[in-house]
Amino acid sequence: PVAEPSVQEWLKPTTYVQSDDPRVRARAVAIVGAETDSWKAATLVCDWVSQNVRSRYSARLTNTLEVLQSLEGDCTEHSMLFVGLARAAGIPAREVAGLVYVESGARPGFYFHQWATVWVGKWVDVDPAFGQHQAAATHIKLGVGDLIEQARLLPLIGQLKVEPLPESEQP
Repeated sequence: PVAEPSVQEWLKPTTYVQSDDPRVRARAVAIVGAETDSWKAATLVCDWVSQNVRSRYSARLTNTLEVLQSLEGDCTEHSMLFVGLARAAGIPAREVAGLVYVESGARPGFYFHQWATVWVGKWVDVDPAFGQHQAAATHIKLGVGDLIEQARLLPLIGQLKVEPLPESEQP
C-alpha cells in the first residue's frame, strides 16, 4: 500500500474510473503480473493501453469500463483507461488536461490533449495516447483531476493563444 496519505484518494474508484470492477482488476493483474515496482508497473500499463486502444476521435463522455470494452477512443479514452488500470494495480493515478504541441500534419500547433500522472514516489506525467512513459516537454498542463475538475477549463477553450518562439528567438 502507498504510505503517503496525500495520494490515497487517487487510488479510489469513482463514477468514471471504476478501478474496483472485477474486469478492470483482472486486466490490470494480467498486464502487471507480479511486478512490484510501481514505475515498472506503470510503464507496463502505459504500453498496454498505447498498443491496444485504437485511436479514434470521440466526443462522448466515457468511463474506464466503456473504454476497456471498446478499446477505442482518443486521448481522453486512453488516459481514462490508463488511470483505471493503474489504480486497479495499486498505483495512484489521475487525469491531466492541457495542451500539446504537435508539429506533424497540415497544421502544426497546440491542441487540447489529455494524459495522466502517476505517483511513483513523486508524480510523473505519462501519455498513453502517444506511448510516452514520461510525457514530452511539448505538454502544457492546465488541470489535474477528474472530469468534473477539468470542466473548470471550459471557459479557457478557444480563449488561450499560445505560440512557440521562432527558432531565431530561442536561447
